[in-house]
Parts: sequence; C-alpha cells; structure tokens
Amino acid sequence: MEQRKEWVDIAKAIGIVLVVYGHGMRGLEKAGIWTNKDSFVFIDSLIYSFHMPLFFFLSGLFIYDSLERKGKVSFLRSKLDTIFYPYLLWSILQGSIEVALSNYTNGSVDFQAVFSFLWAPRAQFWFLYALFFISIISMLMIGNRTRLYVWSALCLGAYLTGQPDLLNLHYVTDNMVFLMLGVVFSRLQSNTLPNYATFISLLTFGVLYYLSGTAELDSNISINLSEFVLAISGITVVLSISQQLSKHSHPVLEFIGRSSMAIYLMHILAGSGVRVLLAKILHIQDIYVHAFLGTVLGIILPLIGLIVIKKLAIPFVFSAPMSQILISPLNLASSHRRAQ
Repeated sequence: MEQRKEWVDIAKAIGIVLVVYGHGMRGLEKAGIWTNKDSFVFIDSLIYSFHMPLFFFLSGLFIYDSLERKGKVSFLRSKLDTIFYPYLLWSILQGSIEVALSNYTNGSVDFQAVFSFLWAPRAQFWFLYALFFISIISMLMIGNRTRLYVWSALCLGAYLTGQPDLLNLHYVTDNMVFLMLGVVFSRLQSNTLPNYATFISLLTFGVLYYLSGTAELDSNISINLSEFVLAISGITVVLSISQQLSKHSHPVLEFIGRSSMAIYLMHILAGSGVRVLLAKILHIQDIYVHAFLGTVLGIILPLIGLIVIKKLAIPFVFSAPMSQILISPLNLASSHRRAQ
C-alpha cells in the first residue's frame, strides 16, 4: 500500500469508537452503574471479539512498505520513537493520575503496578506493548512472498495451540497472526473487497457469534479456531463498510482515524473524568446518559487535547527521538571497533 488510503482511516475511526465505548462500558459495569449483566456480557463480548485484532491488522498494512522504504535500522528507530516512547510516557502519566485519584475512581492502583510496565503492561497500554514487540519480530521475519506466507502460517499455528503466560508473551502470540495477515493483505494485487463482502461477512460474524454463545466446544484448538474466524469475519465487516464509505468524502471520520493514537492514549482519562463528574458530582446514574456522554466526550476531549498540543507545539507528547539515546551509542561503539 504505497499511499495512505481513506478507507484505512475510516476503519481506524470505527475501531477507536468501539475501543472508547467498550472501555467506557467496562468502567460503568465496574462502578455499578450498568447493572444488567446479560446485556453487558452480550455487548462486551461482541466488541472484544474483533476490535483489537482489527487494529493489529490495520497496523500490518504498512509494515512491508515501511521496511522497504526505511530499512531495518530506521524501522526499529521509528518504532522506538512512536510506539515504545508513548508506551513508557503514558503508562507513567496515566498510572500516576490513577494513583492520585484512586479515591474517586474504580481503580486501586499503586505505584508498584505503575512502574512494572516493562514486563506487566496495564490498562489500554498493553496494545502498544504488544505492537512494539510484534513489529520488531515481523521486521526479522518478513522477506520474500513465500517466506511471508510461511511465517503467517506459523503465527496462526501459535495462536491456535495456546498462548504462554511467561512475561506476558500471550499479548504477542494472541495478536501476531492478525498483524501478519495485514501484511499479507497489503501484498495482494487488489485490496478492494467486493460489494457483497459486507453482507457475507456480517452473516458469517452473526452466525459464529451466536454459535460461540450457545455451543459447547470440546477442545482448546476448536475454541481458538472459532475465535480466530470470528475475529477475521469482524475485521472483514469493518473493512468492507470502510471501503464503501470511502467512496464519498467523510472528513470527520478520517480525522478521527488519523488521530486514533492520540485518542487511544487519552481516552481512559477523559472517559473516567466524565464518569466521575456525572456520578460523583452531578449524581447522574442513568446508563444511557453515561454511555452517550462517556463515548462522545471520550473521543472529543482527546481530539481537543491533540489540537491544543499541536497549536502550542508542545514536544515529546506522542513521540520523541529516544532511539538516538538507545541506538546512537551502539553505532558509535561499532564504528570505533571497526576503526581499530
């Protein structure tokens, strides 16, 4: 995918709206505001069956071209600067705020948990943790087309046969296959899905979701296979809808999609603040008011923050050249050894 396509931004917009809504609903359930257990489980399992695999798939769309354009060293540097750095910064920032305001929120976070982020990602930041390591692994794996398919098959095998808990490696093995499928999809001659793909993928997703909630699956592999196909059908639904929408201009959706990283980093703080304001200060317990305002403001407030940060040219909020600190000394040492 040599240039950014509008449908990718629209797909990211759909995905980030689901992320904000899903996290907000979990917060409401934990706070005791959402009391209908059945409806919560239905909506929660529906969203979480595919919305994070969707983001790994979309991230994979640009991996191959990025590697070809930058080379491995520059690729690694970019991931340090744009994924690992915000992971470190925002894990500490959000975690510290959660500790300070723990008397007013659902959480009981302490600084030991906050500063365990190097091996135990918490809150929404597990995605950046996994994306960084998956990107680095993919950098080492991706080669010619045959090699790409072989590695993708091995990633699927790792997903189907279970995920290790050691050092939170399940974050990687759970999601590596979806990023690799995004890479494979980006190498196809045509990335355009047929018009009937929306109907087929919706039908497939609906049937699989119904069966997953009613059928008893015997083996772990069967369960994982069912989850995998459900996630892929959900991804296909979003992709096909996004491609249909991209036939006309949707600047708001595209802006939300381009800003999805900033929204992802800030939406928990925004959504929690809205929930505390409504429940603790205004004493509003209506689930529909919370769901609507929590989702809308969970998107709008980070967008306002992003615009203000750009207007004021505040540096190092979403990225920083930390690779210069980590990699440059290694390059100097290597040059010194070669000179000797």
